[in-house]
Amino acid sequence: MPDWNRLISERMGTLALPREVRGEVVAELATHLEELYQSCRAGGTSESRAIEIALSQAADWQELGREISDAKNEEGGMNDRSKQFWLPGLVTLTASMLWLMMLQRVSWNPERSSFHGSPPLMPYLIWLITQPVFGACAAYLSRRAGGSRRSRLAAGLFPSMAMLGVLVFALLTGLFVEKNPFIWKHPGYVALGFLPWVIFPAISLLIGTVPFLKMTKPGQA
Repeated sequence: MPDWNRLISERMGTLALPREVRGEVVAELATHLEELYQSCRAGGTSESRAIEIALSQAADWQELGREISDAKNEEGGMNDRSKQFWLPGLVTLTASMLWLMMLQRVSWNPERSSFHGSPPLMPYLIWLITQPVFGACAAYLSRRAGGSRRSRLAAGLFPSMAMLGVLVFALLTGLFVEKNPFIWKHPGYVALGFLPWVIFPAISLLIGTVPFLKMTKPGQA
């Protein structure tokens, strides 16, 4: 049985890779070559010829090692972004919106808000006051996954960022697709709708996020 790990390591030479990454690359290549070797042997190819065929699959072993390493790093980076930003942000956004829906189902004696497009005042105020909890949860989940300060801040403010995107999309649709005359004539009044849905929640979320920005592990920024 060929020692694929040794054969591959010899051909990769002094390729500069961290020990862990190099081991993973060699193991992955060894598995592939073993499968090819076994396939050739099953077809009646001699052992020496099967080894030769397997090893001939790569013209430049160092370049192949770099490509596999880069692919692993890219995949790891995507997984890290998911765990440190997208997952905490989406969980917090969902929880925050569900909380607002629950508050709106309660029988209130609503008063009119001063801001255009804002929800009924009482459930909205309770929702706004509790936003630091959601910001703190998102920042905590991001920090627990190894997120940097920037990742924790973005995750904590994600609900507000998402609402900003929704409102901008709705505004652009009204301006250029529906060509709503009210938006064109009263841009300042329409802009007030960003206060209750984006600015105020962002401030509230930031209050809960800030304490977790100070808790930094060595090597994080």
